[in-house]
Order: sequence, then C-alpha cells, then structure tokens
Amino acid sequence: MTRARTPDLILFGAGGHARVVAEAWRAAGGGPVLFVAPDPPDAPGLPGPWTDTAPGGALSAHVAVGDNGLRRRLVGEARVQSWQGVRHPAAIIAPDAVIGEGTLIGALAVIQPMVRVGAHVIVNTAAVVEHDVEVGAFAHLGPRSVLLGGVAVGEGAFVGAGAVVLPARRIGAGAVVGAGAVVSRDVPSGATVRGVPAR
Repeated sequence: MTRARTPDLILFGAGGHARVVAEAWRAAGGGPVLFVAPDPPDAPGLPGPWTDTAPGGALSAHVAVGDNGLRRRLVGEARVQSWQGVRHPAAIIAPDAVIGEGTLIGALAVIQPMVRVGAHVIVNTAAVVEHDVEVGAFAHLGPRSVLLGGVAVGEGAFVGAGAVVLPARRIGAGAVVGAGAVVSRDVPSGATVRGVPAR
C-alpha cells in the first residue's frame, strides 16, 4: 500500500486564488500541498481546521485568500511555524528587491530594482512594480496592474486589474483603485477611486 507524501505546504484557502498559488508553487518545484478551507467560509472566528491542521506549527503555510482583510485575520489566528512566500518561476524579480514573508509573486510579474514588498502581499499575474516602489503588508496588486517609479501603496490597499498608478503617487492604507483606472493624484486611506483619470 502506497502512503501519500506529507504535504510540504499548507494553503489556507480552497478557491480560485488558492489554485493559482498552488500552480505557482508546483511550477517552482514545490511538493505536495494541503488545501484547508474554513467551514463555513464567512464564520466570525476560525473554525477548528484552520488552527488545528498543523499542531504545534509543524509545517509552513501560505494564506491563499484574495480578500485583504480575511488574509490578515487568518495570518493572525493560524498557528504555523513559518509563512511561506510563493514565487512563480516565470516572474522577474530584481536581486535587490525585498519581499516579505508569505507574499505571492505571480506568473509574469515584474519586480524592478529598489522595490520593497511587505508581508502577505499578492502581486498577481503580470503585475509590474517599477523601481523604488514600496508596497505595504496585506496589499493586493491585481493582474496586469502597473505601479510606476516611486509609488507607495499602503497596508491592505487594493489596486485592480489593469490599473496604472503614475510615478510618485501614494495609495493610502485600505484604499481601493478600480480596474483599469489611471491614478494621477494621491489616493487617501480608505478611499475608492475609479476611471481615467481616477476620481
């Protein structure tokens, strides 16, 4: 009788984003993955499987949930030994870029020199982060979004698919930039902007 291999990584999440993370992990040569989903997913407070999967923090884990607030909560409540970053081998990452723990760098993403990306960030498929950019923890950069030189993105901010943030602009903590928007002014914390130019 053949026994299944012990998983190399726990993925907290079982939706579409978790499948993207698992594929990036596999493409980078990672071993077996254990998917763990909340039951029910919108329960206030984590049910048993989330915290009991790795008693004593035996395995590395990655929170593979697209929602920034839920991702932050799960990181705070799950008991694991270490948070594993996942980098797709088709991503381009400058050698001097600093990437925080538990962060996903998706397929075809580009991280240029002198970039700092915080912990548990999603840099999604084909996103471009140009030179001298800082991205706060728990932010999410949507597919094909572009942050030009000197941009700062606050903690928990969301930059939608195809959005462009012009040089040296500031996106405040928890702000939302709609898909396809062009940001030519700073965006205050907690604000939602959309359109061309973004308003």
